Amino acid sequence: MAVYQISKIQIRRGKSRTGPGFPQLASGELGWSLDTQELYIGNGSISEGAPIVGNTKILTSKDIIGGGSGLVNSIEHIYKSQTGNIVTGPTAVVRKLQALLDDNVYVTSFGAVGDGVIDDLFAIQRSINQLFANVNGRSYMDDGTGTAQRATLKIPPGIFVISDTLILPSYTTIVGAGIDKSFIYYTGTNSALKFVADVESPYDVTRPRYINVSGVTIRQASENIATIGLEINNLSNSSFRDVKLVGNWTLGTSLDNKGISITNTENVIFNNVIITNFYYGLYIGDAVTNIEYNTGSISNTTYGVALGTDLTIADLGASNVHLSNLKFENINANGFVSNIGSSNSVTNCTLINVGGSNDTAPTYPQIFFTSANSSCSNIRSDRVALLAPSSLLPRYVPEVSGVGTYTSSTYTADLLFTVSSSDILRLPLRTAVDGLIQGSISYEINYAFSGLFTRQGIISITANAPAIVSSEEFTCDATSADGIKLDFTVAIESNSIVISYTNSLADNVGMLTYSYTSKF
Repeated sequence: MAVYQISKIQIRRGKSRTGPGFPQLASGELGWSLDTQELYIGNGSISEGAPIVGNTKILTSKDIIGGGSGLVNSIEHIYKSQTGNIVTGPTAVVRKLQALLDDNVYVTSFGAVGDGVIDDLFAIQRSINQLFANVNGRSYMDDGTGTAQRATLKIPPGIFVISDTLILPSYTTIVGAGIDKSFIYYTGTNSALKFVADVESPYDVTRPRYINVSGVTIRQASENIATIGLEINNLSNSSFRDVKLVGNWTLGTSLDNKGISITNTENVIFNNVIITNFYYGLYIGDAVTNIEYNTGSISNTTYGVALGTDLTIADLGASNVHLSNLKFENINANGFVSNIGSSNSVTNCTLINVGGSNDTAPTYPQIFFTSANSSCSNIRSDRVALLAPSSLLPRYVPEVSGVGTYTSSTYTADLLFTVSSSDILRLPLRTAVDGLIQGSISYEINYAFSGLFTRQGIISITANAPAIVSSEEFTCDATSADGIKLDFTVAIESNSIVISYTNSLADNVGMLTYSYTSKF
């Protein structure tokens, strides 16, 4: 007989939470628990060959996604249980799969998409608020509930558009997949990231602190809007590592935008931070101390790093700001300039085309200190190679000027046999921040010559144009008559200090190695 239609297939039904519970099913019989929404099949009897009498639960979509009772909350995990040589406790420590997954939290778990089109501002801010500013346990609270909120929020690869400022409270930790992998694409008109004080802190600590951001690129929209990448105010004990900031400033535009702006802040570390295409790369305002900026680069800006350039003598300024192992490139004005403050330093930095006109006709000193007790050492500048050997080029605008000391790298030059004066080295006169000659400068040139004889000495120079005074002390392993046949002279020519030499001992060709320290 043909079957034309089955209108309904019925299986056995019951309830698990009332009476005797869900009934025993026959072998292969299906049953549905109405109150728990679970599906079972009967095991069968022992006489039929079943290993155990009872019902076997069949997994459904409800079991997989069923919240607290779902599959991920049922599966258990013991760390390295398959190896047998890892002891997790007196008895094996068992964790639920859900807990293991919750150890890693991503902005995408809060609805962020990262497709470069959808505005992810509210999703990312929601993730920050829920993790670090949750009303049930704010991360700044110094107790078990507060510290449990100090999670690590991860940003996967993608372009996450934000149309307004992201607000980060204390203890926020954001980790991306890496520079130019996880993008925060800012289309607003204020600041991409801002850091805010605690609310209702029971410990009377209101400044944001212990904030860490790493592994992201923060890029501004292409529209010419004066914005800030990182707006840091009243922050302490925080760090930014492996971060790239890309602005929209280009030469000729009047934008006064800033890659990073810092005021009223202490104890902050920047490590491998790349800043490009801003009017100010790093702008530091009043009441800032203990800032370390190690490795990274600043390029395509008007000013690289500016400390308190708009402050007055009544302000505190910046102190103990230390830059090291940075590369400054294509900076239209000063790579580093300071105003009010003290004890700031620049060391082991490279400067390429800093100060205008590709450094063949420069305008500005590359580094300028107005603040006291400042120092600069081991600067690798293309200006030295371009301007120091030749007095035929425009005047030598200094790498470093203002107030403080500068210790150069070590250089070499060939000294030939010559009875006529030959230029070997140019040094700059002291200038103001705009490159105009101003004030007095002193140099100590430490040199060593190796030719037919060896000679070591110090040439001391004090110059306040047009006046210049110099002296020399040296030791030599040649006779005094031969030793003095190598002679140095110092003069001001073409608004620069020119050191020349004669080497009248026949066949005395050798190498001069020198470095210098300037005080201004």
